[in-house]
Amino acid sequence: MSHKAEVASVPLTVQYKATLCEWVIGSHPQVWVGRRGPVSQRFFEVSKPLGHRPYDHPWELRQEFLSLKTEPAVLDFLNRYGKFAPTWTTAAPIVSDDGSEQEQWEIVSGQWGFEDFMRWQAMFRCFLKLSPEKWKSAAETIWPIKTFRLMRDVLRDASKLVIRFQWGASRFEWNRAPHVGVLHAEDVVTAMLATIYVDRLSGKKFGFCVRPDCRKYFEVTSKHKRKYCTPDCAHLQTVRRLRARRKRKLKKQR
Repeated sequence: MSHKAEVASVPLTVQYKATLCEWVIGSHPQVWVGRRGPVSQRFFEVSKPLGHRPYDHPWELRQEFLSLKTEPAVLDFLNRYGKFAPTWTTAAPIVSDDGSEQEQWEIVSGQWGFEDFMRWQAMFRCFLKLSPEKWKSAAETIWPIKTFRLMRDVLRDASKLVIRFQWGASRFEWNRAPHVGVLHAEDVVTAMLATIYVDRLSGKKFGFCVRPDCRKYFEVTSKHKRKYCTPDCAHLQTVRRLRARRKRKLKKQR
């Protein structure tokens, strides 16, 4: 007999525990683009997991990732936060002494280039602005067909989130200790996706700074049409417009 689902009001948050590993940039011998030869820059995990580091601010991680602009910045980010997506493995048969075959699982690396990380950025920005029913069509416009399938499978694994309930206090207490629902993540994609789920469930809406070299997101808290993430960004852009106007005026006077 099925039971009617009950609605419970419980605080929900994300707990991110980074799975540390070393990343390098190198060429991938199996990736080619027409007659131009192999793609020269791919990101590789070159070490086994080096342990875990608790990181209590996955929303700050999300903001930092969406602000990355260069290849060195992406590499530095990965070396600080470790595993980017749920572990991808492949089975390779090995023959034991008795002649039987066994499967040995190894991590698949070198899947993403710099352009792919920029696509991840663009897609997560869409997820922040659009309702979930529009996510698939938005992602299809961002990713090439072959890479779209890989990204879709990564998101499928990252979406297998489990809510664990724990006491809000630092130690177990019965008295006045609120329950908290916690989504656990151990890779960057899962952590960012979990924060977006929590924000969507909370009814939050977001905009993006129109300053071309910023593009940070901000929460929309009123009907006022806000263009910039901070007053500093608005001031800098105003100064730039004034300088450009003066430059055009001087050219006309010559």
